[in-house]
Amino acid sequence: MGAGSPASGKSVAFRELIDFDDGGTKRMIAVGQIAPRLGNLILAPNATPHGVAAWNGLAWSTLVGSSGRYVSEGSAGTLHHNGSSTDLYVAGLIADGQAEIKGIARWDGSDWTVIVTLGTHDVVRAMASYAGDLFFGGVLYDAIEQRHFLGRWSAGTAFDRDYFPASEGTLFIVNDLIGFTSNGTERVWCAVSRDSTNGTSRVYRLDLVAGRPFVEEIVDDESASDTRTLEVDTTTDPASLVVGGDATTKGAVLRRVPPNGQGAGAWERAAPSNWLTGSGVWALKLLPVGGGLRLVAGGVNMVIADDEDESFIGPGLVSLDPQGRWEVSLGQPSYNGEDTEDALVTALCVYTDDCGDAYVMVGGEYFGVYLAGEDRSIECSKIAGFGPDKGDFNCDFSIDFFDYNDFLLCFEEAVCPGGVTADFNCDGFADFLDLDMFLFWFAPPE
Repeated sequence: MGAGSPASGKSVAFRELIDFDDGGTKRMIAVGQIAPRLGNLILAPNATPHGVAAWNGLAWSTLVGSSGRYVSEGSAGTLHHNGSSTDLYVAGLIADGQAEIKGIARWDGSDWTVIVTLGTHDVVRAMASYAGDLFFGGVLYDAIEQRHFLGRWSAGTAFDRDYFPASEGTLFIVNDLIGFTSNGTERVWCAVSRDSTNGTSRVYRLDLVAGRPFVEEIVDDESASDTRTLEVDTTTDPASLVVGGDATTKGAVLRRVPPNGQGAGAWERAAPSNWLTGSGVWALKLLPVGGGLRLVAGGVNMVIADDEDESFIGPGLVSLDPQGRWEVSLGQPSYNGEDTEDALVTALCVYTDDCGDAYVMVGGEYFGVYLAGEDRSIECSKIAGFGPDKGDFNCDFSIDFFDYNDFLLCFEEAVCPGGVTADFNCDGFADFLDLDMFLFWFAPPE
């Protein structure tokens, strides 16, 4: 984990990372099972873990409402426009210091409001905002039965939820949801896991016009692999749906053909000339890499293979290059320099700070969150704080005392390299707040 990394901690497990404008304040929201201590922040005096934390580019904070309500454990989250504003919605355990409610809550900038109350044994694993509604899916576990479910909530109306019973001894757990409109047809797609090995990997699609039930699509009929994550790839013409999970006989990331979402469809390798094998892909996201958008995959035990060779990558990130081949990108996560072969990438997002600078953020289990700033094809901007790392003040892709000396010259005498500025927080002034921010990135606290 390089200098300026927002968090570290072996007990951190992130389900979602979300770029969020919280009433004019740019934040990255982390949803999951977050350790009581995150970086140099003690999240709760009584050491109770929180399910939601916010990163503002310099420090972590918790989202505790004016009523004292907070999310004690988060299982899924998304942004949703409810007709008047775009707010943060999180599923999990909502606490007020005296009791906990399992449900879905909305953060309005000052407090949490429970909009959906779930059963004691319901676990929401995925959420998606699509076609004006909020969709959520998961699984019910209890001693009597196990069923997966899909819910739909609209502002001002009661929520609608359907349970789908296990069939043929197979329980489907909804891992991810995504909306995809093509040729005028609106559908919600589900990536699922199963508790049996019946030799079939699949996804489900729900036509919003027809309603229920789900329509099953076979991803690979020779492999009983979990499908965990979905993304819409707009770099193809037309846009296409991709799914990631455990490696099937075709690979760990597959693309739907034809890409228009119509008909039964077939699923083929996302990259025709090489593929991910022996891999578990847990996160797929279209991200700005190398001057353009690329499909980025993260997970565990990543292996890139072709007809001639295999290359073990370990935990980390790979992306589809302009030629449509998988390659290592954005560097690999680490935990204070330790080996991270057992680390797991579970979440990806682009965080834009108050200065307008954008960073690829990577979260997971074991290594927490780190800035993916190793892509040397990103040109270092003339604006201070943009580039591989905010501590690299002179944009030479190395953090050393040249950066420290150059910043002091810029800060004290307005002699700045390459036209950069010492106004790190973009408030129009170079003052000790900017000095504190630079020192944080130059030599972050342990």
